Amino acid sequence: MRDKQQGIALTVSLVLLVGALVVAVGGMQTAQLGEVSTGNSRASASALMAAEYGASEQLDTLKSTGQGPSDFSDCVGTPSFGSLQTVSNSQDTSAGYKVETCRSGVDAIRITVQGEAGQMSRTIQVGYTQADSTFLGLSAITFPGHINSFDAPNSGSFIVEGAVDESVSGGQRPAISTHSPDDDPSNSTDSDYDTIVNAINGVGREDNYEGGISTEVSESLLTNPAAFAQFVADIKAYAQSSQHGQVISEIDTNGNDKTDLDNKITVVEGDLVLSGSASGSGILIVEGDYGTSGTPQFDGLIIIQGGTFGISGGGHGGMNGALVMAPMPLVTTTDADGNTQAEYSYTDVVTNGGGNATYSYDADALTAAFNLLPESLQQEWMSTNVSTYAETEVTSWQEIL
Repeated sequence: MRDKQQGIALTVSLVLLVGALVVAVGGMQTAQLGEVSTGNSRASASALMAAEYGASEQLDTLKSTGQGPSDFSDCVGTPSFGSLQTVSNSQDTSAGYKVETCRSGVDAIRITVQGEAGQMSRTIQVGYTQADSTFLGLSAITFPGHINSFDAPNSGSFIVEGAVDESVSGGQRPAISTHSPDDDPSNSTDSDYDTIVNAINGVGREDNYEGGISTEVSESLLTNPAAFAQFVADIKAYAQSSQHGQVISEIDTNGNDKTDLDNKITVVEGDLVLSGSASGSGILIVEGDYGTSGTPQFDGLIIIQGGTFGISGGGHGGMNGALVMAPMPLVTTTDADGNTQAEYSYTDVVTNGGGNATYSYDADALTAAFNLLPESLQQEWMSTNVSTYAETEVTSWQEIL
């Protein structure tokens, strides 16, 4: 009887031991599954963070470079990602992202970012639009071509005002923009920027240029001389056939019969000195040299196609809006590789008698000038121009995989 009891006890012990082992193994498996699940969750979260980071980086790049839809190929089929970019500050050292940026419409960009971490991947897609550019991205004075000489006015009453507050999109417009960057700061005479700055510093009038001197022309159309020349020619053609425009050989600023320049597109086929108390608004295109004398005032956009911008002393007129020096005819240059390209002729800024005037960026005047253009010319400007200051908007941000 005792042997039977011992046998039963042994059997029970073995059963309990097996049960304990089963429970232990099950617990280990559950723990392992939980660990795997936790690892996957962590990797998945890291992949999503990498994708979000990559999208933000790409948006910052687009904004800083001023790239728009025309700079990318059309979106077609499955995204074609670039190389893996490592996210160095991630808690998961294997995390990274791949990006495809493509054009999804006339004014829209699609950014697709695949974040990766370990064996996990997450993909997000961002919709991004760039607002149509008008004349609002222009600086107070823009020199998109090379400057031969810059005779800075020495008068304390000669002022060039850009925009330096949030009253305009971007909160900044330089007093003067030049066509080329100052690539070698150690060489103080190797760029158009240096030509301007050295002249201004030479007369001690740095504070007269509110917004400073920029080394970048914000409007891409101005950096394409042939395309800008065509745009100006199209404006002239419209002015010849419209009641809102006039093409004349000279402007009479004296007497009761002086030329009406108010709220018009005016093209002067020759040189122009706007003198006396003449005033006007709209768009003024001067095919020759341009200068001022007395107290003339123009509100809107002035485009000078001659090689000289003359500023005379006396009076205190000027401009509210923007002035662009784009000297014609275009000249053809050849680079070291034998490639030819069209460039503007050289610009000279000439001062006589100190110079007293104020040239101010004015958003309202530029908007009124742009609105004088027919829809076809507005579309021509917007379809061929990308502005550094064009407003942008993220229209969608969603995970797709």
